Amino acid sequence: FYWFIRNIGRSGKQAGDRGRWGLGKLVYPLASEVRSYFAYTVRKSDMKRLLIGRSTLKMHRVHGRQHDSEGYFGQFEVPHHPYFASPETDQRLLDQFAFDFKLSRAEDEPGLSLVIPWPDEDITYESLIESLLRHWFWVLLTEQIEVEVAVAGSEQSVSLSRDTLLDSLGERKGNAIEDLRNAIAFASRVRDFRRDEGC
Repeated sequence: FYWFIRNIGRSGKQAGDRGRWGLGKLVYPLASEVRSYFAYTVRKSDMKRLLIGRSTLKMHRVHGRQHDSEGYFGQFEVPHHPYFASPETDQRLLDQFAFDFKLSRAEDEPGLSLVIPWPDEDITYESLIESLLRHWFWVLLTEQIEVEVAVAGSEQSVSLSRDTLLDSLGERKGNAIEDLRNAIAFASRVRDFRRDEGC
C-alpha cells in the first residue's frame, strides 16, 4: 500500500526485480481519460475491506489557488493533516462501489482490484488481449502468471495461459499478428528445449 499508493517514481523492490523503478504504477492513471483510479482491497491479515482513489494531474490552479498534481479519494480525518487521505472503510459505501463497478472479488477473497474510470478509448477487449500476448507471452508460457480478460455484463471472456496462447490469437490476420504468432511458437520451443536432446 505504501509503495503503490503513496510513492511516485520510487519502489520497494530490489535490484533484479521486475518493475523496480516505480514507474509502472503510472500506467493506471494514464489509462484513464480523467487520470484516476480506485484501489479496492481485501486485506489478508484481517479480511478487512478498504478503498482509496488517486488522481495524477498536472499542477494546476482553480480560482487562483494552486493545487498539487496528486489528488486522493478517501477519509480526510487525520488530525493536523487535513490533506492526508486514509482508505475508506464504510461498509455501505464499499458494497455500493463493488456493485456499481461489478467487482467479482468476494468479501472473503484477499487481494487487490483496480477500477479505472473512463478508460482511454484505445483500450478495448481486443487491444488488451493483443497487448498481453505481445508483451507478456514469455511469463505466460513459463506459467509465472495467468490472465483472464472479460467484458462485464457479457459472455465475452478469454483466459490466457501457457496452453491457450496461440489459440487466443484466433483468426486475427496481418503481418504483426503473424510475427507474434511466430514469436510465441519459437518461445514455446525454447521453453521445452533440453540440452541433452540437441547440441
